[in-house]
Amino acid sequence: MRKNSGTTLGKGSYAKVWSGVDEKTGVRIAFKRANDGLSDEDMTRFRHEFDIMHRLDSPYIVKAYSYDPVRHQYTMEYVPQTLSDFMRKNNNKLSPRRRKDLALQFLRGMRYIHSSSLLHRDLSYTNVLIHAYTDGSASLKISDFGLTKDLNLSLTRTSESRKGSLLDPFLDSYGDYATVNEMYSVGMILNMIFHGSKSLQSKSEVDTIISHATSSRVDQRYTNVKDIGLAIDNIPLSDIIA
Repeated sequence: MRKNSGTTLGKGSYAKVWSGVDEKTGVRIAFKRANDGLSDEDMTRFRHEFDIMHRLDSPYIVKAYSYDPVRHQYTMEYVPQTLSDFMRKNNNKLSPRRRKDLALQFLRGMRYIHSSSLLHRDLSYTNVLIHAYTDGSASLKISDFGLTKDLNLSLTRTSESRKGSLLDPFLDSYGDYATVNEMYSVGMILNMIFHGSKSLQSKSEVDTIISHATSSRVDQRYTNVKDIGLAIDNIPLSDIIA
């Protein structure tokens, strides 16, 4: 049995998330429950999100544990902070090393997602999560897979009219969303990690990489996350300017 009462973590248009404690293990976990009155399409989206998260196995992806078809909810790994909250609290004290480490964790997670023939399609400052530890280290995990596109399927299982939070502004049709369009969202998340800002910067070599990922010339962007990771990894810490 699990204690469902706990701290509310978030409420959205189709689900709410809160934390509780597993009585067997004493470990804090998170619960996500579909809102009452959801359409069949949104309920399919909700179950699709669980199925994807449950099968993905990476330290950089929030792990989903079990699905309750009666309550229309599932349990998952508890990660206490969004990237947005973490940067608001810590941006002024983050070292170049910690920024680079978080960026590489994020890129490893995205590389794993893409290697699984998936496109996230809804990256945002609130669905990239951070667990900060007392020793000063932090782990980054990607969540919210409700809009994910499976490249092995001819048709996506989510509505083509939906829009992600950091959707590529140079994308003509959501149905045509491809890896190169995800590069834009990846670049914006990296900008938040390195600068704590939603506005693109022009301060250092890091910003050149981010500009390459978010370019208005889609044909000039990076075509895969691996190349972005290699570029970030090769930047000396002394060249990282917040």
